[in-house]
Formats: sequence, structure tokens, C-alpha cells
Amino acid sequence: MDLQANVGRIVLGVRELMACEGIEVSYDFNPIKHHAADRAFPVYVAHGNSEMTITVDCAEFNASEEQAISTIAQDGVPLTVELLAGYRGGGVTPTTYTNCVVTEYNVTSRQGEVVKARVVLSKQSDS
Repeated sequence: MDLQANVGRIVLGVRELMACEGIEVSYDFNPIKHHAADRAFPVYVAHGNSEMTITVDCAEFNASEEQAISTIAQDGVPLTVELLAGYRGGGVTPTTYTNCVVTEYNVTSRQGEVVKARVVLSKQSDS
């Protein structure tokens, strides 16, 4: 099950990222497969460990790369992530995920004070 939207907003903790696009939520269930010697396909398939990843392309205004990294990545502190519809409506369905950690921050372009980046978060277990 994957969710994709071209527009929307994302709030990391208490900070809303600006100009979001390409929001994607993906699930990977790391399947467990049991094979038998006389079968071409597995005789049993089940979900193993699950993983959820949130990826968003965004732009930050009046921010250096260093400031953007420190305020977005937040030193690996788990965050509550809110996906919200765009300002004109549409886009993602409002959803909240708790206990997410920024695992990747890639600067994709920079022009003046505007930094465009791809942010990747992984959800941890809530217990």
C-alpha cells in the first residue's frame, strides 16, 4: 500500500515545511517465504518485519543548508509528522504519524536563499 500526492503540506513536530510536492508514503513488509524442493513457487508467504517510509520534496526559504539540516533533521529526535492537504485543498488526505525520524536529507538545488531538498523519514514502533 503506497500513498502518493503531487501537492500538500507536511509538519515535522511543530515546523511546517514550505512548498511541498512529491509526497509519498510507502510500506515494505519484508516477506518471509518458505520454499519446498519440489515446488516452483513458495508454499508459504507471510509478512515479516514492516517498514514505513515518508518521502517529500520541499523548499525552504531564507535558509542555509546548515540551518535547514539542523531544523529539519533535528538530530534524529523522533517527531510527529502530519501530512495535510495543500492550501487550496486537494493533494494528500490529512494523516498523522507518530515516532518518525529523519533518515535522509538531500539538497537537490539551491538558488539564493531558497534550498530545495528531499526529506526521507522512517517510522519507529510506538511501543
